[in-house]
Amino acid sequence: MYVIGGSASKNIAVDLAKILKVPLAKTVSKRFPDNEFYFRILDDVSNDHVIIVQTTYPDPSILELFIIQNAVKEAKAKKVTVIIPYFGYARQDTKFQEGEPISAKAMARIIGLNSDKVITLDPHKEHILDFFAISAHSCSAIPEIAKFLKKKKIDMILAPDKGALVRAKNASEIIGCVYD
Repeated sequence: MYVIGGSASKNIAVDLAKILKVPLAKTVSKRFPDNEFYFRILDDVSNDHVIIVQTTYPDPSILELFIIQNAVKEAKAKKVTVIIPYFGYARQDTKFQEGEPISAKAMARIIGLNSDKVITLDPHKEHILDFFAISAHSCSAIPEIAKFLKKKKIDMILAPDKGALVRAKNASEIIGCVYD
């Protein structure tokens, strides 16, 4: 098993590799003068499980993920798991007006083309997992964030919108404070 981190999630990939006690794949990446992305895997990952960690925001990070996925597939990895710490476009999970795309669905479908499994971290809404045609799961950072905030003696947790209210409530219960 190997872990590969995209430029938007390199530190998380390094930490994950340490926790899993697996190597961080040796890679080369750069941007050409026209800002196109170049990527190469130096390790032999054929017949291995490769975990790619990459946030899909901002847009150049999305394209970087697609190129890394393709490199892993071309290297004949046995299994590809993509971990998305922040799933860009997740808030566009429904058509609000006629003529609009469901961007979260489009992203899920494309990410799923070169993956066997996807794990997201606290997606905007859980139903976006249904947009993936492959195995998709979410995990929450709320307990760890709340433990950190509890040490800071936080008085209140505010949800930025109605969709985040449950997360604010969960954090407030761990911290022992009010939420709104």
